[in-house]
Amino acid sequence: MAARGLLTRAGLFAGASFLQLAAALAQEGCGEALNLENADIRSVVDEIAIRTGKKFVLDPRVQGQVSIKSGPNGGLCADEAWELFQAALRVTGFTAAPINGDSYRIIPVQEGARSAGPVNESEPGDFVTQIVRLNHVDSREAAANLAQLVSERGVVAPVRSGNAVILVDVADNVQRLQQVLAQLDRDTTVYRTIPLENASASEVARVLTNLAREISEEGQPGAGTVSVVPVAGSNSVLVRAEPVILTRLMGVVA
Repeated sequence: MAARGLLTRAGLFAGASFLQLAAALAQEGCGEALNLENADIRSVVDEIAIRTGKKFVLDPRVQGQVSIKSGPNGGLCADEAWELFQAALRVTGFTAAPINGDSYRIIPVQEGARSAGPVNESEPGDFVTQIVRLNHVDSREAAANLAQLVSERGVVAPVRSGNAVILVDVADNVQRLQQVLAQLDRDTTVYRTIPLENASASEVARVLTNLAREISEEGQPGAGTVSVVPVAGSNSVLVRAEPVILTRLMGVVA
């Protein structure tokens, strides 16, 4: 699969609760690896505090074990470590409720100020939290296509910054979801050479590049894959884009 992921496993203990994940992802892994195998959750909090500079107050009920492992490329930025930690917390029945600034309380998820609704009791078992970065398809579009494929306790969350999807489900279903993502995340761009008569290739390329940037800011899926190359020798422009975006770009020079 072209998209790369970072894998987190969290062991659910008996009576643990599960709440829909609301995580974000911004950058490629850029820090030290994070490999914690069946670690006491309080020790994990200490590790995250060191990595992120955040401060935590732990509820006396916070207990259990968590395993967090970096993906094949190992390193995690501070924000990635923080988001994966939040995912692991929620799968094991806890949440980080903000106090002020960078201070948080770790409490049972049903008491979290940001709880989205009733928390259902879940059976003991392993859930996998997979963050999958996408190369071509928009994360919101991908998440919408996967929404009906997750289990009752599963979650699919799009992450616009970084164009990624977070999958939370039992391991075998996450594998199936990854296969579906691989089918969705294909390069469907097309190439078009645009000959010019009354304008220079470099000027038209500049205009089209700016328009592509505006389309991307509008949130149009696939806008980030646009490529515009001026060809001075033939006074033409070579454009690579999704068909719907190419149509908009062609309208400018028609």
